[in-house]
Amino acid sequence: MYYNISTIRDFNISYIDYTTVKSCCQALFERSVIIGVKTLSHCQGKGSLSHNNRDFKPKNVDSGRTKNNVTFIKEPINEAYEKLFGAAVERYNARQKRSDRKIKNGYYEYQFNHKVSQNVVTSPDKRKSFYEDIVQIGTKDDTGVGSLDGEIAARCLTEYINGFQHRNPNFHVFNAVLHMDEATPHLHIDYIPVGHYKRGVDTQNGIAQALKEMGYGEDKDAIARWRKSECDVLKKICGRYGIAISEPQKSRGTMTVEAYKEVKQLEDKLTHLSELSNAADNAEIPHKKSLLGKGKVVVSTEDFEKVEAEKKAAAVQQEIARQQTEKAAEAERNNLDHAEQLAAREAEISENEQFLETKLRYAEKRRLEAEELYNRQKNINCVLEETERECRQYKLEAGSVPYLRYKIEDLEKGLEKLTKTCSEKENEAAAFNEIISEQKKEITALQKLYNAVYDIAEYVCKKLKIDVDKAIQKRSDGYRTTYIFGDEKKQSR
Repeated sequence: MYYNISTIRDFNISYIDYTTVKSCCQALFERSVIIGVKTLSHCQGKGSLSHNNRDFKPKNVDSGRTKNNVTFIKEPINEAYEKLFGAAVERYNARQKRSDRKIKNGYYEYQFNHKVSQNVVTSPDKRKSFYEDIVQIGTKDDTGVGSLDGEIAARCLTEYINGFQHRNPNFHVFNAVLHMDEATPHLHIDYIPVGHYKRGVDTQNGIAQALKEMGYGEDKDAIARWRKSECDVLKKICGRYGIAISEPQKSRGTMTVEAYKEVKQLEDKLTHLSELSNAADNAEIPHKKSLLGKGKVVVSTEDFEKVEAEKKAAAVQQEIARQQTEKAAEAERNNLDHAEQLAAREAEISENEQFLETKLRYAEKRRLEAEELYNRQKNINCVLEETERECRQYKLEAGSVPYLRYKIEDLEKGLEKLTKTCSEKENEAAAFNEIISEQKKEITALQKLYNAVYDIAEYVCKKLKIDVDKAIQKRSDGYRTTYIFGDEKKQSR
């Protein structure tokens, strides 16, 4: 037995909390209920933290329901950047020998040349300060805030965001909010892509490298593969709550919400005008039977012209709306093409960085080889110059070779004498060293004897109450010991 969620809406439920949702869901699942078929939107947002965190009140917000918003994480973007890239910047600065190449004001300002902002800032190489994804199940017509569908959708989105960071380790989520104060529950997920590089700062903001490290490849379709994977995860979550997801419809892509709404309004207007045109074709014109024959009617010129004018006006408005819709669609295609070009450009930049890194390694290797060859050639040149100098010297002295031979013999004899004298001096030095060694031993013995005698004298003087140093001084001056140790007063008399 199957039930549709529309049958539950008939009870006019104004507000349902999660406890009610849980009990309803359990009851529905026990009866194998299919809640309904809904659309799924997973697209890129503009990226405004002030909007997401309700730092100001947008026009489409019911401020009375803002308290129902759920903030899963709210980390200041400057703190997130310091946590992600602070250590990498320190490592980068430590390798720089020139102070002008060091990063002085943090990675954010270095990369984006801009103060930390609550809105997305794009760098010259097309990197964004952060990325935002908006995720929504259903529409305001079938999953509005305050309805049971809306509460179940909010529960699905909560389960989805709780697993987002684990599934995407290279996307650092620093702000995530579930909005329950607009027409339909939806998620704003703000994250910083983190990639690792061999050149420059080893950890950088880079979505292409982040997707590559997470296994989605490095071509322009990597972001599409990642988004499809995330949609598949959300579909499975919805399935557990009895929500079937319809085939993907044309999304707004990179268009702003305002532009997308304008296109939808034009499409609705075009449909309405088509209906008006068909109604005009099938409208009954006021008439009366003609007397001219059977089946003939008489229509006034005024009524006929009025219908024709209405048909022409509807046709003109239909054509204008069609042209406006085509222009809007063309603008959307251009935006999509631009997004694809940016993704391709990021992939190309990554490939160029790898190619340049390879070329730099090869150039460095060639530079080292050239430097080694230069040093070898320089040494060879020095040896060659020395050899040439010696050759010139030999040529100058070639005529005096016999004299040099005799001179060498005299020098050798003198060297022999000096060697003999040195040997004798060494023997004498050895003998002196032995004498010095013996004298050192004697000095050591005398020092010990002196210390012993001094200790005895000190002991005796102490008993006789005589200053030992004064006694030693008198003995050194030639006084006899009988005088020193006698009665000094008596002797002096």
